[in-house]
Amino acid sequence: MSKEMNKLELITVKYDIAITLFLSLIIGIIFSFDVAVVFTLGSFISLINYLLLIYFTKKALSGNKITVIISSILRIIIVAVMIIPFANNFKLVIAYVLGITLHYIVLIYCTITQKGSA
Repeated sequence: MSKEMNKLELITVKYDIAITLFLSLIIGIIFSFDVAVVFTLGSFISLINYLLLIYFTKKALSGNKITVIISSILRIIIVAVMIIPFANNFKLVIAYVLGITLHYIVLIYCTITQKGSA
């Protein structure tokens, strides 16, 4: 990949970890430790999902396109399976979904603020 894409990946990971830890601290203080842990879990699952997407996309660009389809299915299953242990608690499900959503907000922010070659 190009240097700009590698830089975007690194910046996204750094911002995602920093913002997740900060918001987890705030959530832990305001709500509870359980909600903060589930929020952090959702954010880190989303980050791992993002890194797997990058890895499999690089593999697909080198020739094996079926890996993108298989990896997409596996990544969706991972996100869905991780919610099962706390699916009966609405507050924890919301915290998990907000953690996942946080990653995409950070990704959009990093993409918009990154200077491109255009």
